[in-house]
Amino acid sequence: MKDLFGIDLETSLTCEESDETAVEASTVYTFKCNISQDVNHLHDGFKIGLCEDREKRSEKLGRLALFKGESRITTLPKYLSVQLVRKPPKQRRTRALSLSLSLCVWLAD
Repeated sequence: MKDLFGIDLETSLTCEESDETAVEASTVYTFKCNISQDVNHLHDGFKIGLCEDREKRSEKLGRLALFKGESRITTLPKYLSVQLVRKPPKQRRTRALSLSLSLCVWLAD
């Protein structure tokens, strides 16, 4: 299953309050594309999906703190499963997404 659908990610977490950093490795099976009013292409939605803020315990501060996370793809699978994620719009409006796709931008070095 991992060979066919597994996407290996490397996430760098940085705390703005204490300049503490952490790196986490994970495997996901669905690549999330966030859709909002500002997203016109899949490329933009993937970029938003790879950045996430997370609350985590900071060892320097001794309490929970906000960490900004940025993920990079380390391994792409043979088949890419994409989940289109959107929040309910305030107004009804349909929008077309362009299916142009270049994942090489997010590959880790």
